Amino acid sequence: MPDAYNLTKRAKSSLYDCHFYHHVEIPVIKGLRERFLNAMAANPPAVIVEVRDDLKSQVSGVGTTTDFPELNQILSTKHVVIYDESDLRRE
Repeated sequence: MPDAYNLTKRAKSSLYDCHFYHHVEIPVIKGLRERFLNAMAANPPAVIVEVRDDLKSQVSGVGTTTDFPELNQILSTKHVVIYDESDLRRE
């Protein structure tokens, strides 16, 4: 099986990211974020699908955020956008 399809070696514990954005100051969530970033560094994924803007559900309220600066840094420096669905939207 080609490595691009062998996702079992990737940062597989986080299929969804919603848990990275609530209760961000508690140790459990800080640990999840750190573990995810370490897994991304150890086994960088071949492809990342990022849902942004109005298509992504976002948490809100006390102790929540919509930002993950460390992940944004990885995405902006180590990956390139190959397809942006918004390019095809007509307004």
